[in-house]
Amino acid sequence: KGSTSVQGGVQSGGLYLYFPSEYNNNYFLIAHYSEATRSGDLPTSSFESEFLDVLQSVIHTPAIAIAIAIEADKTADGRVFQENHEDYIAFFPKAYPVTQIPLTGLRALEIRCQKRVGMRYVSFVGFGEGYIFLVVITKHEFEAPAINLIDVAPDNVIPPGGTMDWGYVFDRNHDGKVDYLAFLDGANLVVPDDWTGDLPDQSTTFTEETFKELVLPNMKLLFWHLADDNFDGYHDGTAVSTRNLESGWIDGWIAARDTDFDGNYDSCNYFQGRFRTDIGPCEGTPSSYRVPNKELSGIRQVPPSKDFYFQLINAAAEKCNFSGESFYRDER
Repeated sequence: KGSTSVQGGVQSGGLYLYFPSEYNNNYFLIAHYSEATRSGDLPTSSFESEFLDVLQSVIHTPAIAIAIAIEADKTADGRVFQENHEDYIAFFPKAYPVTQIPLTGLRALEIRCQKRVGMRYVSFVGFGEGYIFLVVITKHEFEAPAINLIDVAPDNVIPPGGTMDWGYVFDRNHDGKVDYLAFLDGANLVVPDDWTGDLPDQSTTFTEETFKELVLPNMKLLFWHLADDNFDGYHDGTAVSTRNLESGWIDGWIAARDTDFDGNYDSCNYFQGRFRTDIGPCEGTPSSYRVPNKELSGIRQVPPSKDFYFQLINAAAEKCNFSGESFYRDER
């Protein structure tokens, strides 16, 4: 978005990164220009090329891109969750917008370190010498992340060398170990927060109008979240989206946690939308929570039955000799 003002013989303007309505229609200044001109004259040239250049530089600078995304996520959903549900996963409102940064067009991704742990290869991915913010878990050696990191697989076909087994990682206490993971679930149809009517069943064939107006705008990339809030190497918080069994659409989340860190989960609530409305406690037992007429999306049960992910990732991180400066982390 370009904006220009002319006052007192000085023409000034800015290049802004625009976020859609889900980010509260915020604009963020990422470049600014100022030049002398005759008072009252308006520029006739386009700054589109400069905007694209700046946008490209932002895409290739993960710390900037992630910081912008986090700062942009000031919706009521995020605030309500963070203010009223600290006993669940307080970091979720910061991690969620990071997961919505598309990988499309990123060509500077590099493997910073890859180690074999047991039967798996764990690859840590970042930009050059910058922060690591992705982890890839594969059965075979992984290479060329800019090409082989797949977020959407049309017709469920993953090309040779590609993988969808990856996620975003954070080191919140700066000890060189991962303590928050957002792992890829995949592309899903998500019920809009302001939707009040019926939804078309995914088992039916969509009309062209429905596909353009409802399906495409609400196809979102989802991740399930795992937290180690007391930094002991074991998960004690899980957030997973839920699918409506009748329509097949994603319409809520459940958040569960081991509040006293004794190794047993003891709290679980179900939320409509992206933590917009607290519906109430989950059903089931602390070893396997559930919500009536919903199924989990991404993992089989909450909480996960094993500490496979943190154990595996951090075993590889130790072999890589990572420090507290290795991983991206939010400072605010």
